[in-house]
Amino acid sequence: MCAKPFHANDLGNHALREAQRVATALAEAGPSATDLISAPTMHAWIGVQDTRFGGAILMGRPEGHPVCRGPVSHTSRLCGLDPDLTWARTMTRWYRLGVPADPGEVSFYALRYGIPRDLILGPDRLRDAISWV
Repeated sequence: MCAKPFHANDLGNHALREAQRVATALAEAGPSATDLISAPTMHAWIGVQDTRFGGAILMGRPEGHPVCRGPVSHTSRLCGLDPDLTWARTMTRWYRLGVPADPGEVSFYALRYGIPRDLILGPDRLRDAISWV
């Protein structure tokens, strides 16, 4: 029997599945105090359903992020969310969570960034959206 031909996408899919597995395991274990001390904070945040890849992301005002400097930014795919909403784990890092967006900020995000209201997730719907992993 011949070996299956190698495709570059196979390697990428394997790497993505492995990254998901690691990020999910980290989220299930929860962050250490050191993880949170060095984590950026997401202020005025909302959850947004990712219709292209599934799951959800966070959008808000980052503080202390090593790359994102804009007034509003979004995270990579969400892999875990603290029940008390003090932290979140994405595919790439931990976040401390500030106060969620108030209704005015939610409206601003929806209008400014063209996010349909039905894709904006409150904390309960956001937790349900993490189950893609």
